[in-house]
Amino acid sequence: LCDIVIIVALKFTFKRDRPPFHKPDARFVGVDKHSFPSGHATRSWCLVSLLSSIYPEASLTLILWGSLVSLSRIALGRHYVSDVLVGSLIGYFCTSAAAVLALS
Repeated sequence: LCDIVIIVALKFTFKRDRPPFHKPDARFVGVDKHSFPSGHATRSWCLVSLLSSIYPEASLTLILWGSLVSLSRIALGRHYVSDVLVGSLIGYFCTSAAAVLALS
């Protein structure tokens, strides 16, 4: 929930357009036209952080998965690199902060 609030606030604060090579089509039905930060990257890294804390033995696999999800957003032309990097950091640290608060 924390990540969604941050993403929406940043998207509507910065209102950064998607990359110029982004073409809306039948495969992409976006809820907004803003690219910063990447919601996919944010949510995938939330899961990486959460699941790595529960299953530390799967951390490398989870990091690879989160990285591939993030890279796919760039490869598909939906986001700039900075959108994905900031989204990834938000996702990872939102979940980490929530875990610390929950355990204290």
